[in-house]
Amino acid sequence: MKKIFLISSMAFALILSGCATSQSYKNASSSAILNKEQKEDKNIFYSLKEDLMTDRMEVRIDLLSETTTANSIGVEEQARIGIRCKDNELKIYVQTPTYNADKTTVEMRWNGGTPISERWRMSTNGTAFFNRNPQQFIYRIMQSETLVFQWRPYSTAERAVKFDISKIRKKI
Repeated sequence: MKKIFLISSMAFALILSGCATSQSYKNASSSAILNKEQKEDKNIFYSLKEDLMTDRMEVRIDLLSETTTANSIGVEEQARIGIRCKDNELKIYVQTPTYNADKTTVEMRWNGGTPISERWRMSTNGTAFFNRNPQQFIYRIMQSETLVFQWRPYSTAERAVKFDISKIRKKI
């Protein structure tokens, strides 16, 4: 049975320091269990999941965008920034509501500054972008309040969403 946990600041710091051992996660989060319906903020989700066969832990923190954009069939949806630690590997991704094919160039605008263009890795289903340097991305989160993330979906014009990064930064 999957349980959703509120991860304390200590547990999130462990993610950033190289994805600590599963015992560290258990100790850091044991006092703050939440039901699926309970959450601290409507746009932030935390989870801690244990693989019963290997005793390995997967820690996830997801932040939904403050704005929406049309998905592949025209329905407005939020995008999501995901921070995941699994098997001692830190990954950061942005899940979009669109199919993006092999278009891996994204643009980011931190705190209303100049847009920065980067190439990210594409997910196997073509809907998420994986950051190539998660530690640098976390550093940018620590320095920023907002992030506008732009990408170009398959056969359509660019799409962009805005994230309130301060909501994640408070947990680091």
